[in-house]
Amino acid sequence: MIIRRYWYDKRMKEEVEKLHGAILDIIISGLENGAITEVDVPIISRFVLDGTETAVTQEELMTFLKLLAEKWGMFEVLKVSALADVKKKTDAQAAAHALTLLQAGNIDGALAMVKSATDSDNSEKKAKP
Repeated sequence: MIIRRYWYDKRMKEEVEKLHGAILDIIISGLENGAITEVDVPIISRFVLDGTETAVTQEELMTFLKLLAEKWGMFEVLKVSALADVKKKTDAQAAAHALTLLQAGNIDGALAMVKSATDSDNSEKKAKP
């Protein structure tokens, strides 16, 4: 039995519902342009429901999106968009933490925080083919 754990977190529930809408839009588009057939829809739908009903964390949702995009390439845009959103959130958190460190007079800590964020940006760019 699948437990719908994400309903306990309102933000996660909203994110999953938004994701379901985006997935539905892509399925409709795929049907219209012939990328998938009516036979594919229940298979994709079951995969989506199983994957999103058990996702508790953002990381689990990202893992699901990666698997979805691997199985059906038309969902790659969702994975890329979600990765960009995670990057924005991470950058905002790093900036806020660096600002807090600066306000506390910890200049070295703030510089280390900014350097760490920019180093991860550079390593991601180098890893891309």
